[in-house]
Amino acid sequence: YKGRTYTSHSFTEQYLGINPDDYVEISSYTHHPFYSRFVLEDKYNWTGDEYWNVPLSDFSAITDMALDNGYTVGWDGDAQDDHFDYNEGLAYMPGSISNYTTERQAAFENQTTLLDHMMHIVGRTTDKQGNKWYYVKNSWGDNTNPLGGFLFMREDYFKMRTVAIIVNKQAIPAEIRKKMGL
Repeated sequence: YKGRTYTSHSFTEQYLGINPDDYVEISSYTHHPFYSRFVLEDKYNWTGDEYWNVPLSDFSAITDMALDNGYTVGWDGDAQDDHFDYNEGLAYMPGSISNYTTERQAAFENQTTLLDHMMHIVGRTTDKQGNKWYYVKNSWGDNTNPLGGFLFMREDYFKMRTVAIIVNKQAIPAEIRKKMGL
């Protein structure tokens, strides 16, 4: 690349300047203790990676703090839902959800939510009705939808269909990081 030869590791370290040890995978499910690590029960976690488990309110706070402080967030979640409309650049949940934590757990257990795609959350905004939306870059190319390969994901979709996030440890609020032992 640019006249030099790299391995995947040397490219990460020498060109990108990324230390993978600075990043953690975080999830939010009630079948494991919060503020501890667990092996995510997902067919794509074939390496047996451990994820930090935090309450859903902390899960959202970590994402928001990261974005507010110049970090981006890796998104692992479900892109097969009927309301993930990439062609229109929108992902949202229809209707209202009475208890995100309970419904999120049920969707994971009955496999209504699957980890079938990864994307990159790069920003957020609020619409005129006060709904929070995340601005998300997809990997399907910049000419594949009217938003140049991006989409807007409403907070309700994020809470229900995000299996995990990947974030720099420094982007985690200090009080949550302390509870996690980081």
